[in-house]
Amino acid sequence: RQPLFLTKEFAEFIGYVVGDGHIEKNYIEIVNEDQEIIKRVAELSKSIFNLSPIIKKDKRTKNMFKIQLCSSTLVEIFKIFGLTSGKRGKKLKIPEQIMVSDYETVRAFIKAYFDCDSHPDKNKRFIELTSESKIIIQQIDLLLRRFGIISAISKKIVNKTPYWGLYIKARYAENYAKKIGFLVKRK
Repeated sequence: RQPLFLTKEFAEFIGYVVGDGHIEKNYIEIVNEDQEIIKRVAELSKSIFNLSPIIKKDKRTKNMFKIQLCSSTLVEIFKIFGLTSGKRGKKLKIPEQIMVSDYETVRAFIKAYFDCDSHPDKNKRFIELTSESKIIIQQIDLLLRRFGIISAISKKIVNKTPYWGLYIKARYAENYAKKIGFLVKRK
């Protein structure tokens, strides 16, 4: 079973792939340590694609797991969204179909992506999102404005590699928590 159109659940799944996933020729893999995300990705895999993912311990770290969906058909579907195999890094961007989607679909994508890649600090009312891709940071900034959330963008160099940071501060961080939120409880 394959989805015929972009639903908020499919957008959420794409958010996890964009955040912590990579695509190979015959499978899609998401690597994460948060049990809430691992459980949610497995649920979405079953409900959207009728696929039971293979979940294996990642030997690189103590708490990390690999969630694998072995399906060349699924890999082909992701090509429709401009998400292809190989390293994306600086070229990573949000699929156009999500950029023009309704409020709830965009919200589901952002929530999943932020669950993977953001670092909130509850004490300071502050959320940071970092990426090698300037494009995705600019796109997220644009999408957040649809929710009335203003952020700042800056560049930082880590080991001679440029990274882009998106920062949500004070009442805008509170608005993020109310309007979009996190699945991961520690965030």
